[in-house]
Amino acid sequence: MEHYELLYNLEKPNKFGKDTVGSLSSRHTLNLYYVLDGHSKHPNSSILVSNFQEYISLLADDFQKLEPTDAEIVSFLRKVLTDFHFKYQRTLIPGAMSIIIAVFTSSQVISAHLGDCRLGKISENNINWLTMPHNLAMSYIDKSLDIEIQLRNCEYNHIVTRSLNTKVLKKIEFNIFDLEKCQYLLVSDGVWKLENEKIFNLIDLKEQYFSPISNIEDDMALAIIDYTTE
Repeated sequence: MEHYELLYNLEKPNKFGKDTVGSLSSRHTLNLYYVLDGHSKHPNSSILVSNFQEYISLLADDFQKLEPTDAEIVSFLRKVLTDFHFKYQRTLIPGAMSIIIAVFTSSQVISAHLGDCRLGKISENNINWLTMPHNLAMSYIDKSLDIEIQLRNCEYNHIVTRSLNTKVLKKIEFNIFDLEKCQYLLVSDGVWKLENEKIFNLIDLKEQYFSPISNIEDDMALAIIDYTTE
């Protein structure tokens, strides 16, 4: 298994959020990856993102001791998010971020998310998104039509309905998937809102970098976890 991370953040006036990535590993061959997207309209979001990075780095020893079972991993992820919320509850307001965390075991991928960062996979030159975003566009989805096209084009896809913030802890969504021989993606919304062809043009999977970017008006964070070489 190999992995790499890519970031692209714009500098704009009155823009407070930022996108970022990070990871932890353990002696049980567990690997944890996360993507954060600070909400750019909310002052203190960048501080919240930075504080989370520092906070989760302090959990490296706890992650090392984690048993590789579904229940233990879900419990750990729940504790990560709830404890962080309570640590900063009623501070750094307004401040919020979207987050997705995924733990890879020898046979499964276990994810937790709040907001519109997503987990997906690349197989047979196609991207399939495994988790759904928490945004207002989900209320307007017609399940008989292509969901991804609707999500990309809906005028409400930028309005996040759940986030990791310091006011109220929303319901955390957990998902468990069987591990496949493919490339997994953890991304912020600046990536998945692009059409698949544009994503492939943007990411050089062999050289591991963002291709020259033009007319991109959103921050982007991306982690690729590659199981195709196993």
